[in-house]
Amino acid sequence: MDLSSEILKNFESLFESKENYDVIIQVGEEPNIEEIYAHSLVLCCQSNYFRTAFSSNWEEKNNGKYIFKKPNISPHIFEIILRYLYCGKIDLNDEQNGLDGLKLLMSVDEFGLHTLYEHIQVFMINNLKRFLQNDTIKILEIIFQHESLATLRNSCFETICQEPNILFGTDKILELSAELLELFLEREDLSLIEIKVWDNLIKWTHAKHPTIDTDTSKWSKEDSTLMKETISRFIPLIRFQDITSREFSHKILPYEDLLPKKLRHEILNSYLDPNMKQVELLPSRFVSRSFKMFPNGIYVR
Repeated sequence: MDLSSEILKNFESLFESKENYDVIIQVGEEPNIEEIYAHSLVLCCQSNYFRTAFSSNWEEKNNGKYIFKKPNISPHIFEIILRYLYCGKIDLNDEQNGLDGLKLLMSVDEFGLHTLYEHIQVFMINNLKRFLQNDTIKILEIIFQHESLATLRNSCFETICQEPNILFGTDKILELSAELLELFLEREDLSLIEIKVWDNLIKWTHAKHPTIDTDTSKWSKEDSTLMKETISRFIPLIRFQDITSREFSHKILPYEDLLPKKLRHEILNSYLDPNMKQVELLPSRFVSRSFKMFPNGIYVR
């Protein structure tokens, strides 16, 4: 007979009542600090973080109560974790917010709750497409800054590369940091034909300098220099071998001053002589490998 449910129910009652608590956890930042009550014995049993904290005297003590301060965790997130520590329950549902899920995941990692961490990570990965629809940039920024989220970061990049409309071709691309944009453009699995990659890059570059005219014929020497400085790190990531001569003429030639002179000559020579191979270009993206490109600018699978 399994009697564990009754025991867990008793611990849940203890969690709800806070009876005989000896720990006060101050969570959140001003002006939203809340005090949450807990029992040191339960915390020590369930988390190495708290066991170390109590044994190393990290905490201060006041009137017989241990005082913890956790300003980096919201009251809502801490309550979720505390309920799990007492009775093994956590509610991850379809309404879960992607940003809240990330904050919960990082907090769980801080407390060393590895089993719970894996459970939440699987949930996040299974719902990534939905989460990324609403909070794309914030989610990407958070996972980029935290090495502990490497697995989730890889899944985010794979999801967006498979479904580039989540980010590319939208105004969200304009908010992307240069570091993140570079990581996307260097990937071979980005499912965009190369001229669309270029279009997005130009759109992003213009957004960094909104006072510069979109008509390149109106650029001053200073305008051209500034745009070139902004875009130069990304030029080696463009697979020009997968851009047709027609696309080059209409979309890239107006920006020819942004390209290194040697590269411009190589591209133009390749259009004049199809047998001439362009050098120092990255391999074609997977999507381009599935198409045959003709000089008239038509792609055929």
